[in-house]
Amino acid sequence: MQDKDWREYNIHGDDVQDACFDLFDSSTKDKYQTLEWNFPNIMSTISLRGNAEDYTNSTGMTVWAGSEVLCDYLVTHPSLVKEKKVLELGAGMGLCGTVAHKLGASSVCLTDGDIEVLENLRYNAEHSVSVDSNTDVTCPQLIWGHDLDTFAKTHGKHDIVIATDCAYITKCLTPMFDTVHELLDLSNGIFLFVMVASSQSSMEVILARAQACGLELCPKDSNEQGNDQVFVFRHQKRMRD
Repeated sequence: MQDKDWREYNIHGDDVQDACFDLFDSSTKDKYQTLEWNFPNIMSTISLRGNAEDYTNSTGMTVWAGSEVLCDYLVTHPSLVKEKKVLELGAGMGLCGTVAHKLGASSVCLTDGDIEVLENLRYNAEHSVSVDSNTDVTCPQLIWGHDLDTFAKTHGKHDIVIATDCAYITKCLTPMFDTVHELLDLSNGIFLFVMVASSQSSMEVILARAQACGLELCPKDSNEQGNDQVFVFRHQKRMRD
């Protein structure tokens, strides 16, 4: 059952009063527009409906810089998602999940909590999924930290969980990482995390919170260059053993 009253701005409260976090301007009307991306190794243009600049009452109606960083990473590491079950948290317009679909993921679960964002996300999924694709694309509501057992029973655990620019409010860190911990495959699952946008918390605090929630940061491959913004996590070793 969907929570039709849940809205992103309801969880922030006083945390968005600072000018740096005044993300929601109710005076601006929603105006849809089609945004397009082209990536190497993906033959077709990706077209998604959203809004390039207007946050209105949610950050989910536009694509943040972190999404494009992760998309570039996936395109250069297609084996990460090919034939894998992929879950995107705070998917917004669904760009990263759509790229995973184009790269051959076996299934893509695009999630958001805000029902209005979710409706637009479903529109994008319907219009961006390749007709000849075998990828199963779904768009269920997922509120971080809520009813995770039920979600896992319905949608299963995932090989890859992705999230970009989702950690700008400190109070969201623990629910987000708890959600990753519960929905990520225990033995081989990896969590890809990018945080380019401004945040109330330093990256050190974010990484410490991930560790407290049972995730460990994977060491970077010495051969990789230019991926400092992409953090790769998995379950802590004591939990995998």
